[in-house]
Amino acid sequence: MTDEKGLAAILAHEDAHVRNKDTNGGLNLAEFENSFGFVFEYAPPGVTISGSLLHAAIGWLSESFEREDIRLSREAEIRADRHAAASGNAKQAARALLLIAAADVHFKEKVYDPLHRELMGALRPPRPPLERLMETAGQLSEHAYLNACAQKAWERPDDKKSTHPSWAQRLTALGYAEAPDIEPITVSALSTLLGSNTAERYIAEFNKAWTEQMEDYLQR
Repeated sequence: MTDEKGLAAILAHEDAHVRNKDTNGGLNLAEFENSFGFVFEYAPPGVTISGSLLHAAIGWLSESFEREDIRLSREAEIRADRHAAASGNAKQAARALLLIAAADVHFKEKVYDPLHRELMGALRPPRPPLERLMETAGQLSEHAYLNACAQKAWERPDDKKSTHPSWAQRLTALGYAEAPDIEPITVSALSTLLGSNTAERYIAEFNKAWTEQMEDYLQR
């Protein structure tokens, strides 16, 4: 859903996570929390005295761990966005965010929500998601529709439990008071970086693997 310029901004964002070693703090928190989970496996609270005592002593920390993990992750995303803007074209960094945000809105409405409804009570696997994504992706090449989806993304309320800030918060951190108008992609990064045969092969393999997994799931 991006072109080469958009992909370059996305890679700059991901590069910032590597440079800033953003995973370290989150992993340390996760390891600390998981160590208690390991203890509780062998000394379940409510079943063993030691497990019950330990849970009473540190169980209240669980919510604090979760809040701190979310806070660290959100700060890391903002830092990475700013790095992408500072290391290249700031306008392209914002455009890349909105291309992803618009696609997020579009695919939720056109692919994921309908697929979820079809799966409820399904007896056989429906059409795989990647096939549907490729089929509907072209709608985002329409300028008015793309920006309407981007505006919807901007207006989405912040999910306090998400590890990522809202799209509006991320763009505000780049200096935008409202969603800027963006141009659709004309040539996708996918078609530029991969030959058509390679892309088609990967897509077919994914669709086959997804369908087989769904067949196995529905037979249970």
